[in-house]
Parts: sequence; structure tokens; C-alpha cells
Amino acid sequence: MDTITIPQQAEMTIKISDVSIINDVRRILKRINGVESITVKKTKSEVELSLDEAHKGKVTHWDSVEDYFNTMLSK
Repeated sequence: MDTITIPQQAEMTIKISDVSIINDVRRILKRINGVESITVKKTKSEVELSLDEAHKGKVTHWDSVEDYFNTMLSK
């Protein structure tokens, strides 16, 4: 009876704060034996996400600060 071996794979996430070095990191990782694929996802900052929501009209308006606090405290 033949034994079947299933190779194990792992996924690793690396967060890079300096976007300018992404290509260098990609080139280094490609040279490592066993690395099959590299996917780069650029994430948006909190400010960019907030601006996107504002442009889409996903904003809430309160008539006063008191109304705002009443709404927040009631949740």
C-alpha cells in the first residue's frame, strides 16, 4: 500500500509601513525556495476610509452636541 503525503502550506502576512520598499521585499521573497505566490494589498488609512464614507454620503448630522451625546449614550 502506497503512502500519500500531503504537503503542508502556511500563509504569512507582513505589514509594511513604507510603501516604497514593497518591490524590494517582493524580490527578496521570490528568491526563497518554497514561496509560491506573493499578493500585495494596499490598505487605506482611517482618514482615507472616513473621507470615502463622507463622499458616499454615509454621514450623520446632529443639531447640537447635546443631541450627539444623547444618541451616543443611548447605544
